[in-house]
Amino acid sequence: MILSDDRAAPRRPYCLPSRSGPGRGRRGRRSGCRRRPAGTWQTGGPRPHPWEGPVHSLGYEETVVLGPAEHPPDTSASPAELAAADWVLYEPEQGMSEVVDRLAGHFGFTPRAVARTGQVSAALLFAVEGIGVTVAPENAVPLHWSRHARRIRPGYFRELVVVSRKTASQVAERYRDMLTSLELPLAAERDLPEGAVHLRNVSA
Repeated sequence: MILSDDRAAPRRPYCLPSRSGPGRGRRGRRSGCRRRPAGTWQTGGPRPHPWEGPVHSLGYEETVVLGPAEHPPDTSASPAELAAADWVLYEPEQGMSEVVDRLAGHFGFTPRAVARTGQVSAALLFAVEGIGVTVAPENAVPLHWSRHARRIRPGYFRELVVVSRKTASQVAERYRDMLTSLELPLAAERDLPEGAVHLRNVSA
């Protein structure tokens, strides 16, 4: 979820609904694309480093590993098991690609790729069908596949933050307050398991 036009963040346009008739795409000038003003918030990823502007933590989402086998609740996968597995990886432009790279770097192995995709839903399907293991945010795993998901021992979490390059406008501050008031499926840092890995503390 990108809500920023800050120079240090990806410059991605948002698009207003087209009023110019059928056949107009959601991208490009004809569809009414505009850039958001600087000073708004950007959300949806690890804490940027270095970063000089305001940063507000939303909480931590757990990354889990999925494969074809079903497991009892609270089962964990070891780093050695991950190192020996075939992997369904993500395309470089997909945000989860960075998560996989940092996870593998932290545990000291290179994932053996057997497939790549740009979509989390496709990666989950490939993993459940037995092509290879993959990782995904726990809250992105459908309930009917939850028994295919396991925690990565001792726990692997990615912090989600909102950031701004400069002091945010009043409207942007209200948006941030709205985000932090929601009951998001995220854990507070104080509630993380002992020894858990925080993505923001893992070297890229």
